[in-house]
Amino acid sequence: MRRTPQIVLMIEPIGEYVQGILRGIVKYANAHGPWNFYRGPGKHEGILPQLEPENADGIIARIPKTKRHAKLPHDIPVIIIGYRDIIPELPQLLGDSAKIAAAAAEYFLNKGFTNL
Repeated sequence: MRRTPQIVLMIEPIGEYVQGILRGIVKYANAHGPWNFYRGPGKHEGILPQLEPENADGIIARIPKTKRHAKLPHDIPVIIIGYRDIIPELPQLLGDSAKIAAAAAEYFLNKGFTNL
């Protein structure tokens, strides 16, 4: 029997942007999983069972470039959801803010808004 991957989410579910990211992660896991998710560390500890990062099969994190990222295990896959600073030694998902702003402006201009 195939073992279910254990994935640690180091993401605070605050705000629509981050909740959208989490919905995308769950959608991917439902299509390619199953995966077991664990939250930690964060403000909402205790909501889900905790799994120590060194016992995980992977980590998806949204953390700033601080000494905290240096404490992540180096022997399992880690993906960083873009914050403010790029962490060159780790794979990251980053949005293109300029293209997002241009698309939003174009949308509102096409709707007749002239005072953005």
